[in-house]
Amino acid sequence: SDRVVEHAMSYNASHWYGGAESSTQHWPISISGQQAPKPFVTGDVYSNRDAFGGILERYWLSSSATAIKINDSVPFHLGWNDTEKTLYFQARYRDTPYKPASGRPPFPELSYRVCVGSDVTSIHKYMVRRYFNK
Repeated sequence: SDRVVEHAMSYNASHWYGGAESSTQHWPISISGQQAPKPFVTGDVYSNRDAFGGILERYWLSSSATAIKINDSVPFHLGWNDTEKTLYFQARYRDTPYKPASGRPPFPELSYRVCVGSDVTSIHKYMVRRYFNK
């Protein structure tokens, strides 16, 4: 299917943490330039400086106590535009390494949670308990 589901999310002046390892790691995340949504899959940052690295988590946490968790079932692509201060969350199967589950139609679903807490520590603890079972 050529269907694409996309959500453009403005990011504010908060500091953001999480997501992917990159060739030049910044903490908090430093978003620069523009990137069309690309598959959120592991890559080799030594052979491709623009790839996501070997450590990925579909989870971000901001200094304003906002957390985002993308469902593991999503054929997830991440893009950004620093000029517009926008992140692009996209779900698609076309031209990607993602394949629909066996017996399922190839209709991508973009499913994620945005949670807001009273402080960074409490929202992070909640997200870990809720979405990262040991």
